[in-house]
Amino acid sequence: MFKCIHNIASASHTNLCHIADFYEKRKRQSTIASTKPHTIASIHRLIRTMYYLITHNKLYDYSLA
Repeated sequence: MFKCIHNIASASHTNLCHIADFYEKRKRQSTIASTKPHTIASIHRLIRTMYYLITHNKLYDYSLA
C-alpha cells in the first residue's frame, strides 16, 4: 500500500485522482521532511474510498467527487 500511494502520486500528472490531490496537499502544508505520515494518511483515505466504491457498487469518477 505504501508504494501504491507513491505510484498514484507519480501517475497523477496524467490521470487526475483525489488520493494524489490529498497527498500533495498534505505534503505542501507540512513542515515535516518525512513523507511517511502523509503516505499513511493517504493510505487511510484510499482504503475508505475503495470500501465505499465496493459497498455501493460504483466506479471511481474524478468529476463526481
